[in-house]
Amino acid sequence: MAPVVDNTSGAAITDVLSRKTFWGLRSGAWGPVTGNVAAGANVTGTAGSQVITIPAGLYSGSTTATANDAYLLDTNIKNYALAAIFATLFAAVFGFAWWDRRSILITARAEVEASTQDIRGAALRSERLIEVLRSFAENVPNLKVLMRQANLL
Repeated sequence: MAPVVDNTSGAAITDVLSRKTFWGLRSGAWGPVTGNVAAGANVTGTAGSQVITIPAGLYSGSTTATANDAYLLDTNIKNYALAAIFATLFAAVFGFAWWDRRSILITARAEVEASTQDIRGAALRSERLIEVLRSFAENVPNLKVLMRQANLL
């Protein structure tokens, strides 16, 4: 069977790699024809770019597109990790210091209140003792003289 013109399914020069010859079945390109499509090459994107333009061409299947990010390096990741560790430790130490300060203040308040109660109790007992001595000094003249000298009467 002889080839016939096929403008629908027949290959065009834009379907075949450059420097590859094929038998064209299209009208106007009947017979031996050379393709003009560039072979696709590996592509490397610019640093930090989220979009990589893949140029037109025919690709073999083993071609790659590589995205680069200058900030996504081991040293940068280590620096961010160290900063995160430092921030966590700082927060933990600050939190502990705050908690410890509150705990110490609560304990100190309780001790001051207990000491104040002891002092009030001692002052009350001292006043009672002076009252007893004043009553007793009414009957003991030497005690009365001593209490006047101490400004207790």
